[in-house]
Amino acid sequence: MGNNSIYTPEMQNKIKRLVGLGWMTRGKLDSFSTIKYLLMDIYRQNKQTGIHFLGYDKPEDAPFFVPSSAYRASTSGSMYNLDLFEEGAKMIEYDFNEAYSRIMRNYPLPSNTYLKAKYNTDQAILRAINRPKVRPYENLKTYMFFLVNFEGTAKEGTYANPKSQSMFADYGENPKTANEPIWLSEIELTLILDYYDIKEMEVLDSHTFLTKKGLLKEYFERIEPLKTDPDTLKLYKNLRTKVFGAIGQKSLREGETSTFDKYSMYNRAYSSMVAGVFRDRMVRYEQKYVHSAYGLLKIRTDGLYFRSEVPEFEELYKLGVVKKKVHTISKEEVEKALEFKNKGFENKGSFGKSKDEVKGVVIDDDFEFDFD
Repeated sequence: MGNNSIYTPEMQNKIKRLVGLGWMTRGKLDSFSTIKYLLMDIYRQNKQTGIHFLGYDKPEDAPFFVPSSAYRASTSGSMYNLDLFEEGAKMIEYDFNEAYSRIMRNYPLPSNTYLKAKYNTDQAILRAINRPKVRPYENLKTYMFFLVNFEGTAKEGTYANPKSQSMFADYGENPKTANEPIWLSEIELTLILDYYDIKEMEVLDSHTFLTKKGLLKEYFERIEPLKTDPDTLKLYKNLRTKVFGAIGQKSLREGETSTFDKYSMYNRAYSSMVAGVFRDRMVRYEQKYVHSAYGLLKIRTDGLYFRSEVPEFEELYKLGVVKKKVHTISKEEVEKALEFKNKGFENKGSFGKSKDEVKGVVIDDDFEFDFD
């Protein structure tokens, strides 16, 4: 399907028919508008649907506006072991299948039910450190955000140099909020407590959302027919992964606001948890493998790239959890790595060493993720 073929009358009619929006006679569908119209249609037709528990009419109606900085750990664009970028060398990608949609289908996620209970510092820390090692966020009955002042030092082996591309680079090795507290999701708070020794911490405020499972059940059922048609497969993939982001924003084109503001589909807490659950996984993989003998090269959203095969991911590949692709490192990638080196970014390298030779590394072998 070409870039513009989605807008042909034939494709528009096919898309509308497959997702049950045949009643639309004039509106054109792209990824974003298809998401919004589908959610609106489900909301309007079924009073029992989980979408009625999803969100709010407008951002200003939400009891707490989740700042985008509530999850600072980034998973996009990180490069590591810069000397290992050699033109023509083999690079192995492990890409998680349907990572975000699995979370949206299987996890209880923040609803529009807001709870007034507040947590103090001790309660927040206990909640974070008592997280189960196996499938830590699979069965949360509530999801929380905390306004935090803290000071800490990276634990031995934590990769957090501010001159690196670590997902902890924004915090650095000696984070200190001083008198400028920051909002953290409870996932990010757990990460900080796992990878930093905390000198001081104070929770100044908290917000709690009741979670519910299956908030988008009907949505995923409606887009499923797009999966079986080669012409609409790309659109299906976009609708599958982009819906949580659309729920977390209210940027509509001119003329759409009056339509969509009638339906309660805005919930940034929902979007934050969907992103947070998977990013937590990627941060821990970064910390586990950046010093390893397998040559971690880069992380791109939901894929990790190495110079050699990684036994853990080979097993996940056999189970169908990840896709495996073998690439050749390009001249452009080598130049990008050199550019980062010239800017003074830290260049880690343990490629070729055995695991026993890599000292002082935080490897949480007991931590397991939900791959169902």
